[in-house]
Amino acid sequence: MAAMAKAALLFIATIHAFAPHINTPVKKHAPLFAKPTEVHYALNAELSKEQSPAKLVALVEERSQDFNGVNMATALRRLATAPLGRQPRARAAGLVAARLETSLAERPDDFDARSVATACWAFAKLGLGVPGALARAAAGLAARMEPRELATTAWALATAARDADAAADGGYAAAAAGETEAALKAAADGATRRAKALSGRDASTVVFALATAKVQGRSDCYAALARRLGGPAVAGAGSWNGQDVANAAWAYASAREPAPRLFGAFSAFAAANASRLSPQGVATLAWAFATQRRCPRGTGVAGDRPSQDAAAFSALAARGAAVSRELDARSLALLSWAFAASRRGGRSLAPLCEDTLFEALEAHAIPRLARGLGARDSAALAWSMATVGRACRPAFEAVAAGAARVPAAQWSPQALANVLWAFATQRSGYGPGRLFDALEDAVVAKADALASRDVATVLWAYAARRRLSEAPRPDAVFGAVARSPGLAARLRGASPQSLANVAWAVAALYADGGGLDDAGRALGLDAVLAAVADAAVPVARAGRFEARQLATLARAFAAVRADAPEPTLLGALGRAAAADARALSPLDAAMVADAASRCRAFVGNADAVVAALADDAADRAATFGAQEREDLCRALAVCGFADHALFGAAAEAVFPRVADDAKLLPVPTTAYAANDTDRVTVLEVVPYDAMFLAPLGGGPGGDAGAPRRDDPIRELDVPPQNADVASLHRRFVAISQGGLSTFRCDEHDIAILETRKDLPFEYVESMVLDGRRFEVRRLKPWRHAVTFYCESDDAARLWADAFQSRLDAFRAKARSQLRSAPDDFAVEGDEPPRPPGAPEAAVSPPKPPGTLA
Repeated sequence: MAAMAKAALLFIATIHAFAPHINTPVKKHAPLFAKPTEVHYALNAELSKEQSPAKLVALVEERSQDFNGVNMATALRRLATAPLGRQPRARAAGLVAARLETSLAERPDDFDARSVATACWAFAKLGLGVPGALARAAAGLAARMEPRELATTAWALATAARDADAAADGGYAAAAAGETEAALKAAADGATRRAKALSGRDASTVVFALATAKVQGRSDCYAALARRLGGPAVAGAGSWNGQDVANAAWAYASAREPAPRLFGAFSAFAAANASRLSPQGVATLAWAFATQRRCPRGTGVAGDRPSQDAAAFSALAARGAAVSRELDARSLALLSWAFAASRRGGRSLAPLCEDTLFEALEAHAIPRLARGLGARDSAALAWSMATVGRACRPAFEAVAAGAARVPAAQWSPQALANVLWAFATQRSGYGPGRLFDALEDAVVAKADALASRDVATVLWAYAARRRLSEAPRPDAVFGAVARSPGLAARLRGASPQSLANVAWAVAALYADGGGLDDAGRALGLDAVLAAVADAAVPVARAGRFEARQLATLARAFAAVRADAPEPTLLGALGRAAAADARALSPLDAAMVADAASRCRAFVGNADAVVAALADDAADRAATFGAQEREDLCRALAVCGFADHALFGAAAEAVFPRVADDAKLLPVPTTAYAANDTDRVTVLEVVPYDAMFLAPLGGGPGGDAGAPRRDDPIRELDVPPQNADVASLHRRFVAISQGGLSTFRCDEHDIAILETRKDLPFEYVESMVLDGRRFEVRRLKPWRHAVTFYCESDDAARLWADAFQSRLDAFRAKARSQLRSAPDDFAVEGDEPPRPPGAPEAAVSPPKPPGTLA
């Protein structure tokens, strides 16, 4: 009898040893199997005692067919905790699983909720899949499970292996995805019904399991457990620890489930207890806060508690800096991403602490870890550093070196887009040429899988990098995108900014002389532009383009008009710009007007668009810079608006009114002035062909004339249809850094000496002063003189002296200026269009610290 009593006590002790938490209250449960025998007691005693791993495996292999439920649970737990290799452990567990499946099939009613929960936990700890029969049993028993059993079962089902080795080399049938999901949903339903009975640990474990397995359709469970976790019985009792908070925060953020009140409590906890968090806990909690702030369905961390948010991020930044030497690679990427992604309107929640954090990461974590980062983490880290404006060159060099080593197959389309964007926008002084070259093969290989946003980001990044260096053009990248199937369909779903970026990138690298160059045509980039235009027309008609997006598209398509004439798109863009001209910045207005004037031969509303933009500009001419006024006035002249009010308004903006007896206007910089008095007036330097080109001539497809930075000076006759334009502006003179320009339209010669890139002073031979006039004699190809008429002898002398001094200075610099002329179709001073916005969070965040394992 004594032996039997001892065996009974051992049986009870063994059952309670199965549970993964030793603080579970003792509860009475039905036996695993009816009528256990002395053999089962003896087997359980043998399994429970300390013995070598080899003997444990041997015992399981020899006696597994004799096991009852207690023996199976004991064996599984001992195998899960024994220091065994993967193969011996999997082999022994497979034998137990096979016996378990048979027993569940023959006598399912003999298994209670505790036994099923314990067995599920053991399989998860073993790194194996939960048997299908066990998952089905868990689904059936979930309604009868205690809170701790629900949490244990959910954790096991969510974290058990699902790979090829999940079933111990085929020793049993692991649960299918549908069986696992059904069991998890049943556990979630049980937790919802018993939410008030769950402890903080159990509630956080259940939501962690649902988020890990990506279970859908259980928002009611998330809401019920959020109320439990944030209520006075849990949060108010001070029973939280860092692990529970990190698990729960990670779960709600990963599942994109709104829980503003709960995250407010999490913020308060983090602000007070960040110093106790582990390195992984800091990264996980920061990631969760940042992700929840971006949740489209709910409020952020606590959009309602900005002061608590700032305090939480400050505390997490301080803790992150303190543990920077202990961070692993994944935590480094996610911690940096969290602080970059949490910004609102480019502003940090904790600017001083954020700087301290990134300084610590750049000093202690990035040099140690960057070269070992994978593709996703390299992209996240680089994006974070660029987004917050870090300029530590060694840090960017380290990240680039690591990213360049990542095999092409490991890069996802989004990771490629993010890392290229980051290095195209960073301002550390590091030239990422090697990285861009190293990633070309990956981009070409992934071109077919690039989403519309990724297409725009990749092309924008390569084009922006080419603008800043003398690197070869990325023909392979642009060609791969142009050839990728379904590109037009992808772009039809693109954002307005993405459409503008694609058009800008193509035009920036391949525009030449009003069309695509030979390489652009060979690569098929006209098809890319056609796809952009097809997608952009309905967006333009709906008024969804922002001003800079609209202007960028118009300027890009005007630059390639010969190979991609898009009258429908340009007409729609022009109407949108004219309808809301005041919303356009001076630069945007100048870009649209310039584009319309270039394309007026095939865009029916071009003249009306230019007139509307000029009408608005005349009312606010003082806000326009010299270059913007020049482009607008040039567009007016091309479209035949010779007497537009903008000419006079531009003069008022640049030249102060002088006394009536003044002999000479001030020496100008560069700006238009109209001939509205009898005195000599000043006009911004304008190419002759841009001012007086025939409406249907001069370029491919009826080019209406290009800005002076694109086309060389040509000696043309004044077209008869434009004679009225010239006669209204009879005497114009301009002296600037590059040259001098004038014209008269009666018996006198008409001449243009251009500035800057065309270097007109090269054509000047000599100058002769004669009373109220001075004569400039030119070299070939014209071989004749140009006479400048002034108001008086003194005025002529002053203008001639000014011209001679500028000529002397110019000749000293002309050749060096010619060699360094910018290769750019855009308005001078125009920056590339806005880069793509921030990428989304890393697709797969880290496992929270200290899971139930």
